[in-house]
Amino acid sequence: MEIYTELEKETLHIMTDYQKDLTTHDKNAITENAGVPFLHFTRQTGTYLTFLSTAESYPVGKVKYLLGVSDKYQILNNKKQALYSSTIKHMTKKICYFDGRKLTVIGYNKAIEIMADYVIKIENIWSKQRKAV
Repeated sequence: MEIYTELEKETLHIMTDYQKDLTTHDKNAITENAGVPFLHFTRQTGTYLTFLSTAESYPVGKVKYLLGVSDKYQILNNKKQALYSSTIKHMTKKICYFDGRKLTVIGYNKAIEIMADYVIKIENIWSKQRKAV
């Protein structure tokens, strides 16, 4: 809970609308995923939160996801592509990164770098798992 409290102190004052994105949805998600690294993007009109979960936490096979059905590769790709959306790229006022230990304010390019490294790491794990079968 202390990470959420720190995040709220960093970001709530920026938001003019949709504060419940942070104070309800993000708070619940961070509490339910305690200790899991994440990237958090704050806009005046809401937030975007994405967890950098372990490779094993992704679903096996296809699952309901957003407005359709996706597999783990599509879910991972959606996380990466979301960072390039104009809403994230041009409307974000603050980006926070939680590495599993501490919360840090970072820039957009650092967020892209963190996500790219994360995607490579997860894809490498999945590749090794496929080869082992």
